[in-house]
Amino acid sequence: MCKFYTVYYKIHDDESRFSVADEYLTPEEITQEYFDKYYRAVADITAEGLEEVYTEMQADNWSPHGEARELIKSLGLSHTSMSMGDVAFCHNEDKYYWCAWAGFDEVALI
Repeated sequence: MCKFYTVYYKIHDDESRFSVADEYLTPEEITQEYFDKYYRAVADITAEGLEEVYTEMQADNWSPHGEARELIKSLGLSHTSMSMGDVAFCHNEDKYYWCAWAGFDEVALI
């Protein structure tokens, strides 16, 4: 069964870009305030699951000819492909999932 997701990419400001602590937050450390400040919605997609979300959000799939460059730039983002630290919200489950080194971890924003 397909599910509906909103995909959020993490932005970096001058202060956080080089902060090792900031770059490696665990899902348990992401608060609603942090999420609102550092994440931007980039796409709404339907997928069978989180692995398909990851695959579909690779640049070769959703922006093979650079179609997303202007969107990425306008949102203050620096990457087109989904990567570690980005988040997918599953509307069907009302849950956030953080992209980890291997798979996804649920995020309970507090």
